[in-house]
Amino acid sequence: MEIKRIDYGKLPVIDIFSDWYTVPSYQRHYVWDTDNVMDLLCDFKEALDTHPNDEYFLGSYIYQSNEGEKNKDLLDGQQRITTFFLIFAYLRDYGNLDDTMKQTLHGFVYQEENKLARKNAKVRLQYEIRGDVGSFIQEHIVEKNVLTQDENWNTICAIAKNRNENVSINHVCSTLVACQKFFNENPDIDIIDFLAYILNNVVMIYVSASTLEDAFRLFSIMNDRGLKLSNADILKSSNLEYIPEKSEKAMIAKRWEDIQEDMGDNFDRFLSYVRTMILRTRPKTNLLDEFEKEIFQKGVINRGKTFFDLVFRAYDYYCKTIEPEAKETGYNYVNLVKVLKYTYPSTDWIPVVMFYYSRFKTDNLYEFTSKMIHKNIADIICGLMPTTRIENLNKIIAAIKTSQSPTEILNNNRLFYFDHKKFMSILNMDIYGRKCTKTLLMLLELKYHSDEREIGTGIITIEHILPQNPKVGSEWTRNYTPEQRNLYTHKIGNLCILTRKKNSAFSNLDFEDKKLRYFYGKIDTMPRTLHIVNNHSTWLPSDLERNQHMVLEDIREVFEIYDVGSEFDDVKGFTYVEKARAEFSNAYKPWTEQEEAQLLRLYYNKTSIDDICNMMGRNKGGITSRLSKLGVLLPDGENTFEG
Repeated sequence: MEIKRIDYGKLPVIDIFSDWYTVPSYQRHYVWDTDNVMDLLCDFKEALDTHPNDEYFLGSYIYQSNEGEKNKDLLDGQQRITTFFLIFAYLRDYGNLDDTMKQTLHGFVYQEENKLARKNAKVRLQYEIRGDVGSFIQEHIVEKNVLTQDENWNTICAIAKNRNENVSINHVCSTLVACQKFFNENPDIDIIDFLAYILNNVVMIYVSASTLEDAFRLFSIMNDRGLKLSNADILKSSNLEYIPEKSEKAMIAKRWEDIQEDMGDNFDRFLSYVRTMILRTRPKTNLLDEFEKEIFQKGVINRGKTFFDLVFRAYDYYCKTIEPEAKETGYNYVNLVKVLKYTYPSTDWIPVVMFYYSRFKTDNLYEFTSKMIHKNIADIICGLMPTTRIENLNKIIAAIKTSQSPTEILNNNRLFYFDHKKFMSILNMDIYGRKCTKTLLMLLELKYHSDEREIGTGIITIEHILPQNPKVGSEWTRNYTPEQRNLYTHKIGNLCILTRKKNSAFSNLDFEDKKLRYFYGKIDTMPRTLHIVNNHSTWLPSDLERNQHMVLEDIREVFEIYDVGSEFDDVKGFTYVEKARAEFSNAYKPWTEQEEAQLLRLYYNKTSIDDICNMMGRNKGGITSRLSKLGVLLPDGENTFEG
C-alpha cells in the first residue's frame, strides 16, 4: 500500500506568498468584515511597537497539494490569506513606496507574463468560487495603480456598502476600504517597517495533504480540537470530490452555498435532520462520523451526487414544512409550526415532520404533526429520558416509512400512546417553570384562534394572574390565604400569555387595575387570554379553580384524552411523595451503590442537573442532596472541583 505523505511546518508570510493558491468552487465566501480587518491591522501595529523582533503566530492553514505547477487548493485559511492578498494590493498602490518595493508587493498579487522565463501571467490567489469573484479581482485589483483610479475606487467604495452584492465581492471591497481607514487613522506608521514585520515576523502553520480525502480528514480532526470549522463545509467538499464534471461541481457548490447562506448557523443542525431521516436512530457520535461510518461506509447512500440530491430534496421538505405557506398547508398548520418554532424547547420533531412530508406531502399533515407533538410534549411532561423521547420519535419515522397511507399512521395508537393519567396528574400540579409550559399555553390559544389568519409570535411571556409576590395589604393577600397562594399560584389555570415584556410593578396590581393597565392592548392576538380577562370581574380562589378545571378540560380535548377525568380535586388527596413520583418515578426511594456511581459519572461528565433528574427519575432536591452527601457538591450548590 502506498503511504500518502502529509507535510506540515511553519512559514513566515513572505514564504507563504511564494506559493500559488486557489479558493475552490466548493469553498465558502470570503466573509471577513471591517472589524476583523481593523483588529488584525491594530494587532500587527501593537506587536510591532512592543515586540518588534518576536514572532507573531496567526494560526494555521490547510491545503491540498497538486501535481506539477498547479495551484494549492485552500481548504482552511482562505480568510486570512485573502486578507493579506488585499492588504498587499492596497499598500502597493497607496503606500507611497519606491518602485522596487511596489514591484515586490505586486509580485505577491500578480505575476506578469515573462516569455523568456516561460512564465504565464497569473494571479497569486485565484478564486474559482462563484466565478464573478475571480473576474472582479482581475478587473478591479490586480493591475498596478488600479486602486488609485478615482472611478475604480468609487466603485469599490459603493460595493462595500451594498449588501445585495455578491457576498465575497462585498467583503473584498469592505476590506480595501478598511485598509484605507486604518492607514488614514494611523499616519505615523512607517509603512516599510510595518510591511517588513508582516512579511518576516508573522508566521502560520501549514498542513499539506496530497489527497482531498486526507486534507479533509485533517480538517475534521482540527474541528474536533476546537477550531470553528463547519461540518457542512467538510461534508460538501469531501463529496464534491466524487463529482468529476467541473461545471456540475460548480453548480452543486453554488446550490449548496445558497442553502447554507439561507439557513445560516442552523445549517449543521439541518444536516443532522437529514442524518436522522436516513438512519432513523439516535445519534451515537458526532455528525461527521455518523455520515462517514454509518451512512457512506455502510453503503446506505452513495457519496457524491446521490448525497447532494438527497440534501437538496430534504431542504425542499424543510421549506415546505418548517417555513410553510397557508395556501398549501392551511392556517392551522402554519400556526402550529409557528408556536413550536418560537416556544418549544426541542427541535427533535422537525426531521419527523420532514420525513412525513417526503412520503405523504400535505395529506393530513396538520393532524399528524399535532398527534406527534402531543406525544412528545407528554413524554417531556411525564419525565421520560431524552434518549427515550428521541427513540419514540424515531419509531414514528420508521412507521411512516412502512405505512401505505396517512390514515394508517394516524390510526396507529401505539405510536402516540402516553400515560394519560400521569400526564393529567402532573398538569394538576404546579406547572410554571417546566420546559413545555409556554408551548402548552400557546396550544390552548390556538384552540380558540381563528383558522383563517396567522397567530402573532412576537414577544411572548407567561403572566401569573394571581401574582407570585403580591404586596401585603393588596386584594390578593386579603382574598387568598398563604396556603391558597402556595396551592394556586403556579397552576396552569392561573397562567396566561402576554405579548409584551413583563413588568413586575403592573403585575402586582389589583385585578381590575391589572386588566386595564397591563392586559388590555397586549393580548388582542391571544383569544384564550382575552376570554379570561373579558369574562372575569374578579379573580377569587373560586374563579381560579373554575378556570383550572376549564383549562384541563381544554387540554383533554386538544390531546384527545377521553379515558381520564380532569377534576381539580384529583391531586388534592395525593401525598407529597405521590405528587413527586407522578413526575419522577424514583423520588424518595433509597439510593443504591449502582445509582450513586451513575450519578457521579453523569456529574463529572458535566451533565446538567435537569438532565440527570430525567435520566435517573429523581427530583432536583434529591439529586443535589445526594451529591452533597457524596462530597462533590457543597450545600450552597458550589462545585468542589474546578473546570
